[in-house]
Amino acid sequence: MAHQNNNYNNYNNFNNLPRDEIYASQNKSLSELNQKESKLQNDIKFGVSVIVVIAAILIIVLGILIFGRGSSGTNEVEGQEEVAVKYIGNDKVGYLSVPKDWEQHVEIGNTTLMYQDPSQTYIVAIDALEKKKDSLETIAQNSAKNLTSSGKYKEISLKKDKIGSTEAYLVSAFSIPEGKWIFNWLFMLDDDLVHFVSFETPNTDTEFAEIPNTFTMTKQEEKSAQ
Repeated sequence: MAHQNNNYNNYNNFNNLPRDEIYASQNKSLSELNQKESKLQNDIKFGVSVIVVIAAILIIVLGILIFGRGSSGTNEVEGQEEVAVKYIGNDKVGYLSVPKDWEQHVEIGNTTLMYQDPSQTYIVAIDALEKKKDSLETIAQNSAKNLTSSGKYKEISLKKDKIGSTEAYLVSAFSIPEGKWIFNWLFMLDDDLVHFVSFETPNTDTEFAEIPNTFTMTKQEEKSAQ
């Protein structure tokens, strides 16, 4: 019986506690739990925001690096980088701009001014001759006929063209022995001379193909590499 009384007393003791205190205690616990949950949610939101900001910064930096390298690579591949050049020629024949490492190519008995690249693959030539009775068109036609009759050329062509902004006749052909394309521009200026610029190349898509278009009668200031 004593044991039963103790249980009864314990029950009564619990049952006799003020209900307001019990509810207050429960509400306090629930409030603390809600505060902790709210703080946890805020911490999670803050953490996610920080991660998003860091990711955005990394994407921007990565984009700058990629586009920066791409831009630098596009310049090198397309030949936009500044190259040191020099002007060859004189006040009679005119001038051409060529890379500074090109050297003069000399052939015995040929007075035409010629320059070639270090690999001796590409050659440019420039000259001016006294005009005789023949017209410029006739001179160009005779040049094409001479190439045909030699038997050393194929795909011979004669057409009107321009060198820079000057009207010209272009005689072109493929040299079978040398395996190169030969391009000869014939044109006249106010000096009553027949000018010609020649370019030899194994391929037609080289960056050096623009050299003939640098023709000028006035020597320009040479440019150093940058």
